[in-house]
Amino acid sequence: MFWMIVNKNISFFNYSILAIALLIMFVSCGNHIKTNERFNAIELKPDIYRFENPDTITIVLAGHLYPVLYFPGIFDTLIIEIKKVNPDLVLFLGDITVNYSDKEWDLFLAQANKLNVPFYITPGNHDIRYNNDKPPLLVNNDKEAEEVYLSNIGYRYKLIIDNFTNYILINSNDSVNHIIDFLVAIKPDIDTNKRVFVISHHELWSNNIRSLEAKSWVEKPFSLSQLEPHIDFAQILISGNWGKKFVRTKINTKNNIFEVIKSGNRIKGDKLFFTELKVTNDSIIAHPIIVPINRSSAWFDKKKLITDIK
Repeated sequence: MFWMIVNKNISFFNYSILAIALLIMFVSCGNHIKTNERFNAIELKPDIYRFENPDTITIVLAGHLYPVLYFPGIFDTLIIEIKKVNPDLVLFLGDITVNYSDKEWDLFLAQANKLNVPFYITPGNHDIRYNNDKPPLLVNNDKEAEEVYLSNIGYRYKLIIDNFTNYILINSNDSVNHIIDFLVAIKPDIDTNKRVFVISHHELWSNNIRSLEAKSWVEKPFSLSQLEPHIDFAQILISGNWGKKFVRTKINTKNNIFEVIKSGNRIKGDKLFFTELKVTNDSIIAHPIIVPINRSSAWFDKKKLITDIK
């Protein structure tokens, strides 16, 4: 009442402007709440590490690993080879499972836990395929995949910060609006004094986009141009989709230059590799490491499917 009395000479027009401003503020607050409700507490809380080596951080990247899931001996060798480089942090770049079952996650986690260092996963299209862009009849199976993923891994998105770098892990199966919402939610936590890696399963720089054709649903549902304005603070984009080889190059967009690194395996019978990154305050050295596999292994038997191997 006091406010109304002291402002009794304000015109109706000014009251209208004030009412609109308050409405916009209310809606904005509501949207912020909805944004955070899309993500769980694990996703919204950054994990921060101060690794002991003050000069160099060793990161391992490994993508598209489901071909080794049913080859425990080869998976053992992969873990042994990764441990040889003494990583501080291991990032698995999606397509970890064949059919997103609890059994497959148990197989993977039993191996990954042998690393005895922090490891994280960015989900691939085999791991979690739920997003709001798909036709309604397909959403239920995708929700099941997401529920299984969360029950085993706990997050779909994540911000990790170490001595030199912010690592932003995103779910590239999701709609671009959800990804942008996550970036907005964690932006205050990003250390602006450190470089930024944006890490996904799919190549964010690829022109391949999901459509209503079933064969395209393994792709991401958005273009780089849709996401780029919201990741223009990043220097490096990393992906782990199937590719059979290590790639490191640069791409030029209309407004940015991104360095890109791809570290994804392909199919049973191909060479198996992971990528070692040596990261310092002012440099990044990256190179692939081939995992030795005996030529007599069932890995090279083209007649056997992955899930036929016991």
